[in-house]
Amino acid sequence: MYFLKNERNVQDDYLRTYNVMRLGDIAFEGHKSKNFAHGRFVENTIGDGIVSHVFVVLKRANGDYDLNFWKYYINDENVMGSILTRSTKSSTMMNDIVVDDFLKESILVPSYEEQKEIGAFLTKLDEELTLQTQKLSKLKQIKAASLQNMFPQEGHNVPAIRFHGFRGDWKRVKLGDCLEISTEKNEDNTYGINEVLSVSDEEGVVNQIQLLGRSYAGKSVSSYKVLKTNQIVYTKSPLKAKPFGIIKVNKGDIGIVSVLYAVFDAKKGVFPDFIHYYFEPPFRINNYLHPLIKRGAKNTMNISDIDSLQGEIAIPCSIEEQQAIANYFTKLDRKIELETQKLEKLKQIKSACLSKMFV
Repeated sequence: MYFLKNERNVQDDYLRTYNVMRLGDIAFEGHKSKNFAHGRFVENTIGDGIVSHVFVVLKRANGDYDLNFWKYYINDENVMGSILTRSTKSSTMMNDIVVDDFLKESILVPSYEEQKEIGAFLTKLDEELTLQTQKLSKLKQIKAASLQNMFPQEGHNVPAIRFHGFRGDWKRVKLGDCLEISTEKNEDNTYGINEVLSVSDEEGVVNQIQLLGRSYAGKSVSSYKVLKTNQIVYTKSPLKAKPFGIIKVNKGDIGIVSVLYAVFDAKKGVFPDFIHYYFEPPFRINNYLHPLIKRGAKNTMNISDIDSLQGEIAIPCSIEEQQAIANYFTKLDRKIELETQKLEKLKQIKSACLSKMFV
């Protein structure tokens, strides 16, 4: 086996039961995790020290072993999972690894040269994953800062950041001055259960089957509300970050939504996507809706479609500025979506490589 047992700490009576762990050593914590049925290996990249006796500390034996290769090999579920399982059979506690049994196990390894090739490839792939993760995180930080600074703060009439060419104070108006309630229903059953839409904070307005894998509509959807493209919908279902519901614009196809949802049309001079992004940050929609909510006898959340329009918002006087702001965030969302897809693709490539490179 690639490993040898490490030594006990004997320098301090109080910490005598602790194991010495030097730079490059590997710790194994014998508990259940998502990686293995009986734990996971973690390399010490910090420096020399000691760890609790609950960790089995292993050091590398002498020989031709590529460090990068072994970082991945020792945590491959197919390779190590069965060994770990066999190494717990003689233990009274199934979560404990029997070190001597573990070290006696035989495993298949490639030549040193092949180890270097595999290790270098997987290390490079991880570097790309790290860079892509950082790139996506940066874009999300930019969006969060923009949502904060491109709209006026409480007590201010202009935002901290504004596109060139736009001047003058924003106006504070009731949301009811910007939106009007849509009463169109699916009475003639033009739309069926395949056109039922759901509203997700992350995905926006999407087909319910596409989002949840199935339709949760009843047998009849004739009472459902019609939600057209560019209409605005308020779902009163609470979320952890948005306990009073969410407001989104339908950027997709026409469909129908539950009668529990409120559907609105934007009035003249109001760009619907601006309303969508205005209410995207949790702090802004929560601050808007909280004063309008009425609590029922069992602490249920009650708010009518009309009542949801009674709060005030800040909005640019010109629809052109509304469009400029909304278009900026739309482009940013598309960039975030693209970079997210790239990250997921890299993760899939790594997963596929790990499943096929080890035996």
